Amino acid sequence: MTDFTIDSKATGGIDTRWRAGRLGADEGRPGQLKLSAFVDGTHYNIGNSFNTIPSGVAVAEHADGEYVPWDPTAGAEGDYRRVLAGYINDDEGIALFRREGVAKSTKSTFSLLIVGIIDPSVLPIAAQRAAVAATRTSGLTTGSFTYL
Repeated sequence: MTDFTIDSKATGGIDTRWRAGRLGADEGRPGQLKLSAFVDGTHYNIGNSFNTIPSGVAVAEHADGEYVPWDPTAGAEGDYRRVLAGYINDDEGIALFRREGVAKSTKSTFSLLIVGIIDPSVLPIAAQRAAVAATRTSGLTTGSFTYL
């Protein structure tokens, strides 16, 4: 079942410098995150993003159409997690709780950046920063990105 519940929460302090320009920022494609694939301390609760998946996390599209964290070293050659679909484009990130102690469903709607100018040095996940350098010339991306 699709969850289109609208929640608002001030997360404050999310760093969006990874998006080095506004190109594509206002034209994000809607998508659904498979929240169970995101790991505490790796994809959220990093830096000052308390219970929030920060803007700028790179994602891949699962066969069911939902998005999971991008991992260019996952599985065997051809694994869907190795193909960069885009970046979480929500300026405030994705809050994981509706209110203190009440978790969201297992899915969350988000904005997917599929075209833009990216500064890999300030992406929120350190492992993805290094991997983007190799991906920019590999052809393993479904978006159109320019990297600084």
